[in-house]
Amino acid sequence: MTNEEAGGAIPPEDEHGQYDEAIDHLETELGKIESDLAGDEEPAPAEPAPPTSALEMIGMGPTDVTGGEKAARVDSLGNQELAVTDPAALMLAAQMEAAVKARFGRAMAKPRDEDAARMGIEKECRRPGFAEVARYDLERHSRGSGPSARFAELAARKWGNLDVGSFVVADTKEARRVYCYATDLETNWTEHEMIVVVRSVERSSGNNREVLQQRQNSRGKPVYVVRATDEEMDAKAKNYVSRTLRVLRLRHIPGDLVNDCMAIVVAVQRDSQASDPDRFRKIILRTFMTMNVTPDDLAEYLGKPFAKASQRELGEIKSVGVRIQGEDDYTWGDALAAKLDQRGQASKGSGNDAGGVSDAIASARRKAQS
Repeated sequence: MTNEEAGGAIPPEDEHGQYDEAIDHLETELGKIESDLAGDEEPAPAEPAPPTSALEMIGMGPTDVTGGEKAARVDSLGNQELAVTDPAALMLAAQMEAAVKARFGRAMAKPRDEDAARMGIEKECRRPGFAEVARYDLERHSRGSGPSARFAELAARKWGNLDVGSFVVADTKEARRVYCYATDLETNWTEHEMIVVVRSVERSSGNNREVLQQRQNSRGKPVYVVRATDEEMDAKAKNYVSRTLRVLRLRHIPGDLVNDCMAIVVAVQRDSQASDPDRFRKIILRTFMTMNVTPDDLAEYLGKPFAKASQRELGEIKSVGVRIQGEDDYTWGDALAAKLDQRGQASKGSGNDAGGVSDAIASARRKAQS
């Protein structure tokens, strides 16, 4: 039955009233929903803190710099820690962990034979070729004499089960921090050192360079401390790392073994020089020619013609060559300037500035005065 059949149509005002009630009801329900949503809203997640160490940057610390999710895990000691789930960080951490386990596992499976290692090192020291570079001996020099970096490398390799390395911890505009370590994998004993390489070098001219400081050398000439270029910084850092690793390696080698080897090296050097002095002179000349150092330069160092050098002077010259080859920032100019200072003479200047001789002389004179 329709409304008309029931007695008439719905008044217009009643129809509009029903619409108003429906709209009011919908607005009320929407208000309740918005109120519920506002109460359940979670605060925005905080940004991850910046890394505070090199280990955190590769995902091995408590901070996830990539913003990846974290999950709780228990380490080998039973401590609960946060594990980063970023794939790249996990892959790198897994590779490092596998490498460390492999080294320690190999060391445990094949421990070193100290007697065999001692024999191997002493055998190498008896070779004239190795004996020439196994020891430095700079008379009247602050460093004196001792095993060279080449000897330390061979001794560590023959001794075995040593993990030696370095990595950059921080590299800023002012300096580079490098962590050096040498670990005995059998005893889990680590000798380590953190070195700081300042990003500066000394030059005799500050043209087109960022000058940090200026001073006068012993001759009254200006010396400029300038900002090092990337190439200069790399060479300086390599030299620092090489010298540091030499010390760390030797700390794992028994002192009596090192002393015995140095005695063997001295005897071999003496016999080699005495048996064929002319051959020894030729070897020295060829070695220095590769450094662009001429016989006239050697004569200036000795204060006499090179052909008239004594056995002691030849040994001193050879030690200078060993140090130049072993240290990136030590040049012939350093050795020449130090020698001239010792004799109290002014540098004659050979005219050969290869390897930065002029700059190195200024540096050597400053070191001699410090």
